[in-house]
Amino acid sequence: MNIISTEAVAKMEKCDPSTARKWAAENEVQFVGDGYRKAYLWKKADIARFRKREKPGRRWADKEGE
Repeated sequence: MNIISTEAVAKMEKCDPSTARKWAAENEVQFVGDGYRKAYLWKKADIARFRKREKPGRRWADKEGE
């Protein structure tokens, strides 16, 4: 089983690590540790769900050209 760090996911998805960390906390990604030492253990399925998330600020992009 491949486990990927939050920082690696953020780099792959070209977002800030805090964005990935917040999403992981809200979407039941497994973790180890507690508090500031919490580390999320991303699986391929978690990354696929992260890619499908609604991205704030992008939902109106289609209407700009109208």
